[in-house]
Amino acid sequence: MLLAVLRDSGATARVPSGRRACTCGDSTNCQARLASTPEGWERRIATNGQIVEAAPAEWRDEAETYLQMVKDRAQLAAEHGYVGVNDLPADVRNAFISSHRAMQAEVDELIAYMGAECRAPGSG
Repeated sequence: MLLAVLRDSGATARVPSGRRACTCGDSTNCQARLASTPEGWERRIATNGQIVEAAPAEWRDEAETYLQMVKDRAQLAAEHGYVGVNDLPADVRNAFISSHRAMQAEVDELIAYMGAECRAPGSG
């Protein structure tokens, strides 16, 4: 089953009849629309949970890693008053990046796959 991600809402869903829709994923423009708030992070976690559910078997591990990464980012945001990533203390931001480097590499592969699926003919 292909990932089915709704372009306009940022939510994911299984689309009937093999139709696919896509999202901007973790892109800068997409993230700018989602303020760093508890509600925004809850939405991101829910969206990524739906990505896990809709992921093809061969991408399930990467999708689960993506979900964990989002949860970790949400925790980091909560611990620092939901400031934007550029407003985090440099040492905090750098430590997070360092400790999540391998996870980010897996997530990047999934995002590339999702991007390719979204550009594929008939992707909706």
